[in-house]
Amino acid sequence: MTSTTIGRLVWKDIKVIQATSRRTMAAGLVVGALFIFRYYHWNVFGVYGFILASTVLVIHAVTEKNGLNEGLTASLPVSRLDIVSARYLSAALWFVLCLALWCLNGKAASLIFPDQARAYSLAFTAKGGFIAFVAAATMISLLLPAAFAFAKTGLILAGIASSVAAISTIPLLFRPYEYSYVHFFLPSDLPMVAITGSSVFLAVLASFLLAVRIYRTKSL
Repeated sequence: MTSTTIGRLVWKDIKVIQATSRRTMAAGLVVGALFIFRYYHWNVFGVYGFILASTVLVIHAVTEKNGLNEGLTASLPVSRLDIVSARYLSAALWFVLCLALWCLNGKAASLIFPDQARAYSLAFTAKGGFIAFVAAATMISLLLPAAFAFAKTGLILAGIASSVAAISTIPLLFRPYEYSYVHFFLPSDLPMVAITGSSVFLAVLASFLLAVRIYRTKSL
């Protein structure tokens, strides 16, 4: 496994993602800025952005099943471990790019609707970033093994289930919708952050090892 090979595979994935999702992202950004940002709280706006990013990731995974793309990639002079590693890295990079794009979208919307700007700024904290990390890592750990295991129909169903599970972690763990919610970390949050962060890391690692095992035994 070489970093150059994985880097090329990640670049291929990102190019495919942007090519297949350009219109979806553009429409989602416009709807988010003009309708979601204005009428809902910052946490709803953030979850909407996560749903959009997750939808694009599922579309990309399904696209890889079309036109023998998956078989073609596996036929290249790369190992299946390289392919799985690149898919995990490109998924993580995609969520980072979407988070940055969604933040810029919120900034642009705050110029149009300045009365919402103060509330939206509450998302720009270390705690907000940690929430996004937990949701994205949950989505990746559940979706990607399914991407290597299932055909299109099963993958779509797995994508929906993964999105629901990832989004559900936000209200269950952090409760951002409550008036008592604190937008920054408190010293008392340290055990929760340590346990949640460690659990998510182990979940992604277990997911990666499962995906490698599935893909190595799969006939394309």
